[in-house]
Amino acid sequence: MDTKQNRYKITQDALGVLGTLVPGDKNVISPLRSSDSPRMTAPRESQLKKAGVLTGKGALFPEAEATLSLLAQPGAFAGIRISMGARIMEHTLFYGPKAGRGVVLSATSDGLEICDPVNVDELVDWLGQFTGNSFFTHMTYLAEFDILEGLALAAVIDLHRRNVMRSYADPSHTV
Repeated sequence: MDTKQNRYKITQDALGVLGTLVPGDKNVISPLRSSDSPRMTAPRESQLKKAGVLTGKGALFPEAEATLSLLAQPGAFAGIRISMGARIMEHTLFYGPKAGRGVVLSATSDGLEICDPVNVDELVDWLGQFTGNSFFTHMTYLAEFDILEGLALAAVIDLHRRNVMRSYADPSHTV
């Protein structure tokens, strides 16, 4: 079943403005949380209309409001950052409080792109373009974790990855 993916291309400074358009509090991991109370300006409003976030009358489109509501109160997030010399590519995935649906916020050369729902296969393919493919196979592992268990597992995996990378850089270090 194909679901329609909504994509919104915005400027970095418009992110805080979007936070002011979503009613309610923003939690501590929300990308819409802003400390400088940005204001809607005519150029920003025009850009957000062009991006498909705002209607001609300046109200949020229902699809955009659903996306921004998830970004206002995400339950978890994960980030992927790749440095290619002076160029940095970054994707941050935000998941709702009850998991399931996710939204990705990507930093591009043109600003930010918000995609809802996230296409994980597309992100994995994108990551494979930079990390390459291997003839080594992986073991499939499928499990359901609550947020704290998932965070603990991610920390253990990252710790192991760091040890492996350190052993490449320092032959005296063993894994």
